[in-house]
Amino acid sequence: MQKPTLKLQIFRDIHSKFKNPPWLNFLVLGFLVGLEDRYISWKTKVTVDEAIKDWDKKTKLKDVKPQIVKHDDGSMSITSPWIKK
Repeated sequence: MQKPTLKLQIFRDIHSKFKNPPWLNFLVLGFLVGLEDRYISWKTKVTVDEAIKDWDKKTKLKDVKPQIVKHDDGSMSITSPWIKK
């Protein structure tokens, strides 16, 4: 079985404080591995959500509806407002 390892330095620093006794080291390592996984997931979610909110603010798009145009010959067509004649 592979020994669990900690990915983030802050969790490694916390784990390094509990070297004696060995049973406490083992319990703290297990707790920190689980806590670290949850922390990474939470931090990733928060970072992505903030980036999406910032992008939405910067690229605020207006809700655009197509326009119905009646021509002189009696025909009709639908055009997009962003298409210039």
